[in-house]
Amino acid sequence: MKKIISILLAILMLTTSVSAAELPALLTEVITNYTADYSISVTFDSSEEIAALLDEIEFSQALNNYVDVKSLLRTLLAYDGTMRLQADISDDYKKIKLALTAESEHDIDVNSNLNVGINAKMGMWINMDLSNDEAPVFDIIYSYPFLNKYMKMTIDDIAFDETALEKIKSVFDKNYMDSMQKIGTDLLAKHSQIELGGSKYIIKMDNNGLTSYIDELMSILPEIMSGIAPEEDFSYFEFPSVKGWQILGKDGMRCVYNVSGNKLKSSNVNVDISVDIAQIYKALTGGEWIYESDGLLDFTINIDTDFKAYGVTKVEFPVLTDENSFTLTDMGHQYIESEEPADNANTYPVWYVSESCGALPIIDGEIYVPLRQTIEAGYFDSASIEYNNGNITLTSEFFPGYTTLEFAIDSTDAYTDGAKHAIAKPILVDGTTYVSNTFFSDMLGWEFTYAEHNLLNDYYHYTFYTTTY
Repeated sequence: MKKIISILLAILMLTTSVSAAELPALLTEVITNYTADYSISVTFDSSEEIAALLDEIEFSQALNNYVDVKSLLRTLLAYDGTMRLQADISDDYKKIKLALTAESEHDIDVNSNLNVGINAKMGMWINMDLSNDEAPVFDIIYSYPFLNKYMKMTIDDIAFDETALEKIKSVFDKNYMDSMQKIGTDLLAKHSQIELGGSKYIIKMDNNGLTSYIDELMSILPEIMSGIAPEEDFSYFEFPSVKGWQILGKDGMRCVYNVSGNKLKSSNVNVDISVDIAQIYKALTGGEWIYESDGLLDFTINIDTDFKAYGVTKVEFPVLTDENSFTLTDMGHQYIESEEPADNANTYPVWYVSESCGALPIIDGEIYVPLRQTIEAGYFDSASIEYNNGNITLTSEFFPGYTTLEFAIDSTDAYTDGAKHAIAKPILVDGTTYVSNTFFSDMLGWEFTYAEHNLLNDYYHYTFYTTTY
């Protein structure tokens, strides 16, 4: 996981520093007011390796009755979309207005009888003003394809206390931001090839350059983090080297910047990605790769950008109402301490349970999840679990219509305050009690919404919605 984080940090630094390469002032100075229109495509150069890997992976027959998993994954790997960025940033970075909107089209093969064309839209808007210590502003608005409304976060959601607020201010301190700009510029100049001439500037980086860039960036990360929180010790923050990782293909990364009238007019970024999944898996987990295929991901990312409206961009924000938006507070009840439990009758279960574990067995088409972990994620300390020679008793005053739920390992009988119900047999997996997803829907009224197996870390993830709302 540390190596994945290191790559993400490196790419983040690259995306900010590539546009601030070397020498020309227009590329080294931060543009504070502009609009940029992006056209982004992801094209797979070869799907043979990933197809071979998918052929080796066994998917449940129950799932394959409805979904052609291999075809679905292949079509999900492609991308074609547009994006617009509007930026208005003060010279001292204390005031920032940003609007990032995107739209993409997907042609998805679900199965042999169903092909779905999807047009997806999303957006993020940031309004930050840290110039007034007495009334700081940091508002973020999100719009996602799976949301029917805008979601808004305020500074109270982001900075939970004064310490968190001070760290945010440290990030947007002018000296700190300028130092980050210089670090990115210096590292880029060191590990890439930069060609300057006329109205065109070209920056190239191969796989060795990228991995060296990542390693050097990670080596100075404690210093970077100390700029945000000088009172903390980040000397333990060590990342293993990514030297030898295959990330970029033979064409590497090539960025072309076109200049007109001493202004950046357009750019093209082309990245040849060639990732060996087996190599990454073994490096991350230390385990053995169990498949014959390496599952080589070989694809190209192409980004064309037009820059415009220098100095005259007005960032456009959506108009929010009670009908078209919600906040984090709206999404879930706050944990309320009270001497009267009845006052908290609608507090539990929490609105959303999202957990990870080492296994999700599938038996007779049902997915089994760990009992204690899931119950505690939904009820915290408002539910108790007792085990007695395979007999299990759950107790909570927040269960729907009853307080006690009793059942046993390998038994299809369950009792709610003595009333008998039929359930799928609970099982033991390495000493941990697992129950089916229908246990939560039938006994607690929850909705099982999602399950996945992450092949990189061999971990499983699952989610439930509860009926509290």
